[in-house]
Amino acid sequence: MEIVSHDEVVNKYIGEKGTPKRDAFDKEASDYAIEFLIEKLFSEFDFQKVNKAMTALNWTWATCDNQVPTIPHMKEKVAQMIKDLLSDVQALSIRSGGYLVSRDNKESKELTLEFILCYADSDETE
Repeated sequence: MEIVSHDEVVNKYIGEKGTPKRDAFDKEASDYAIEFLIEKLFSEFDFQKVNKAMTALNWTWATCDNQVPTIPHMKEKVAQMIKDLLSDVQALSIRSGGYLVSRDNKESKELTLEFILCYADSDETE
């Protein structure tokens, strides 16, 4: 089995705008690149710590019958958020259920995954 680095996968399968290449003849490779990015983020993120915090706060999701989500449910939700962000070349971030998936700019190939307990915004345009 050939070992492929993250950068090799990103360069081969991720387009210039930071989104997976959508070549009709290479959909499997594009899907692989997305799954690779998801697994990379998941390997560096502590879902157990988030689950403990959500349990302590009794932070529930309506999509989990108003229960604290399980780790598999959290991973499923975050994976979908990542796919949604990568499929939208204009979006810089997606938030849901305390999670934030973001990229620095539309051309970025790097994603950030955060769980946010408290947030304030001083944006005066609202």
